[in-house]
Amino acid sequence: MVKLKTRETLNSEVDKQIEYERYNAMSKSKIGTSQETGIFLKNGSSAIEPYLQTPYIYYQGLLSKLIVPKDNVLDLCCGDGIHTFYLGTLAKSVTAVDIAENSIELAKEKANHLNIKNITFFASDVEELEIGKELFDVITIVGSLSYLDINKLINVINYHLKPKGQLIILDSYNHNIIYRLNRYIHYLNGQRSYSTLKRMPNKQTILRFHKEFQNIH
Repeated sequence: MVKLKTRETLNSEVDKQIEYERYNAMSKSKIGTSQETGIFLKNGSSAIEPYLQTPYIYYQGLLSKLIVPKDNVLDLCCGDGIHTFYLGTLAKSVTAVDIAENSIELAKEKANHLNIKNITFFASDVEELEIGKELFDVITIVGSLSYLDINKLINVINYHLKPKGQLIILDSYNHNIIYRLNRYIHYLNGQRSYSTLKRMPNKQTILRFHKEFQNIH
């Protein structure tokens, strides 16, 4: 039996391509400029505007409590490694994945400047990822739930995470009307695809994770 794709699925696939091309182009413009611009020094919470830093500082504090030196970590949708390099200071090894090849090249360039050896960056569609079953102690994902199909993401997490492993997510919650309006304006200006608006984390997202994991905090 042939399974036909719904209009919503087709629209999501188009939007996925749009976002892929957007981030690929953004990173391409920065490749080769790391040393001159110093962007390799701007990572983690320090790379975020001061008025938005609080949740990222909290996130790094949480990582420092939960990750131990023997851990193998998988960082999904890592982009140019902005939140990946801090993981490298805590864990034995980090595998970082993003769909945009140019973002990965930029992350490798930054890793080279920072002389970081325990992080492996490679390009792949996170929704189709298959590295190794129950291979990782910790999986992290920052600011990217709205770009992913939640069911596909959970399948990827369940496949890669060890039975007693930890999933750590930092993302925006879709309850603030001002932020929702701002995201819609970005959509109207062509800076965000429609699918990302529909996939912003909400109460249903948390309930979905509750069905999959033993403890949710």
